[in-house]
Amino acid sequence: MTAQGVPLRRRVLVVILSVTGLVVALFLAPLAVAVNLLYHDQTVAALQRDAAWVAAAVPDEPRVPLKLPTGLPGDLAIGGYSVRGTRVFGNGPGHSSLAASSKDGRVHDTVEAGFLAVSAPVPSDDGPALVIRVATPNSEVTERVHEAWLLMGGLALIVIALAAGAAVRQSARLAAPLERLTAAAQALGGGDFSVRASPSGLREADQAGQALELTARRLGDVLTRERAFSADVSHQLRTGLTGLLLGLESSLSRPGADLAPAVHTALTRGERLQEVIDDLVRLSRDSRVPSEQLDVAALMEDLRQEWHGPLAEHGRRLTITVEPALPPVSPSPRPSGRSCVSCSTMPCATAGGRSPSPSATWVPGRPSR
Repeated sequence: MTAQGVPLRRRVLVVILSVTGLVVALFLAPLAVAVNLLYHDQTVAALQRDAAWVAAAVPDEPRVPLKLPTGLPGDLAIGGYSVRGTRVFGNGPGHSSLAASSKDGRVHDTVEAGFLAVSAPVPSDDGPALVIRVATPNSEVTERVHEAWLLMGGLALIVIALAAGAAVRQSARLAAPLERLTAAAQALGGGDFSVRASPSGLREADQAGQALELTARRLGDVLTRERAFSADVSHQLRTGLTGLLLGLESSLSRPGADLAPAVHTALTRGERLQEVIDDLVRLSRDSRVPSEQLDVAALMEDLRQEWHGPLAEHGRRLTITVEPALPPVSPSPRPSGRSCVSCSTMPCATAGGRSPSPSATWVPGRPSR
């Protein structure tokens, strides 16, 4: 089955780039307007200064040619106009509405005939009679603004490129643990219960990996118990059934023998065999952690007390050996060891002399037989 949806790498990349682009746009748009106004105001301020300088140097009755102050920029268009806007001398259009607006005695600026122009009245006792118009090509101002915008755009592209690199790295860092978890889950589905999720530094991903690892370990334990049950149940049941059948055959082989005790013994052994089956099934399905340790010596002593008398009646000797320095053993919630030992060894010993003297040996790492 193919999973649907957008890959995490692509989603993280798109989100980070979208947020970065939005932030850059929100910051760049007002900055571009501010740069345009800044360059415009700087140019107007310079023109006003030059216009006031020229107006202060012009006499009330100017003569042609007019001697202008030195040090003025060479690209300026300087002209003298009457208060009606008619050019009197210098450079500029024949009629200027900007110059006519300065009859109020104030400085004005505007874009006129492709020039950014400033008009300043010439000071006079009788009021302004002459207006000085100073202009510079507006294309130069626009070119400066565009150059600043290009620089800002280049910086914005660099920021977006850096954000893209960080987004690629971050998306890979976020997606890699999930991809490893997917591979581990697929391996677990294929029967590999030894899967382990390596730590990634992301708490949620590590928690999911630990949960998957714990699930794999539990499934492996369950499968191990099921396999052990399948391997052991045949021996346990076959041994118990053999003892039961041997007891019945021994009774039938004696003519005139009372069969009631044999039937009673067979029923007892059948019930014990049922207990063994229940214990084996319960043991194979049990996944709880035991809370106490098994006292092996006490278990063997209970077994000796239970079977010493019946075996002695049939002339059998019971030998129980407990290995010294046994490691700690944790029992199942239901004690199956005693039932298995009793069922698999002792009935055969009391079945009419067909087995050697029974012995029970507890060896660490193997079930009791």
